[in-house]
Amino acid sequence: MKLRREESQPYALQQAILEVIRYFSYFSYAPSLEEIFVFLSKKTRATHVKKVCDLLVNLESIELLQDKKPRLYTDNTLPQYTIRGEGISARQVQARKLATSSKIARLKTFFNIVYFFPEIRLIGISGSCAMANARPKDDIDIFLIS
Repeated sequence: MKLRREESQPYALQQAILEVIRYFSYFSYAPSLEEIFVFLSKKTRATHVKKVCDLLVNLESIELLQDKKPRLYTDNTLPQYTIRGEGISARQVQARKLATSSKIARLKTFFNIVYFFPEIRLIGISGSCAMANARPKDDIDIFLIS
């Protein structure tokens, strides 16, 4: 059986995936499969990245975090990956999602007031709140486009 080029280098893809997850762990963030695929330095298919992530989970190199009960303002139930023993825990991910949800709920009145200014075209949230990764003492980064 002849292997495709990308399948003949599984070790290189494993290392590239681990690099992406390590990068995100610098920010205490567990990336989803989509985020790993987008930030990957190697060109490959998303299905292949999923297979290699599953392999790395089986090899216990990375850990799969899955929130089965989304409590955020979005319906985010995507599995997230972290370096086993080095990255963020499932409990920390859940606590940060709850902190983010609470912070955004406190902005509701502000958003409702700003909504009536016709000069403002867009209100955006950036930083840790945009990634559902805010700690309780983090600030909320917003921007307005007029």
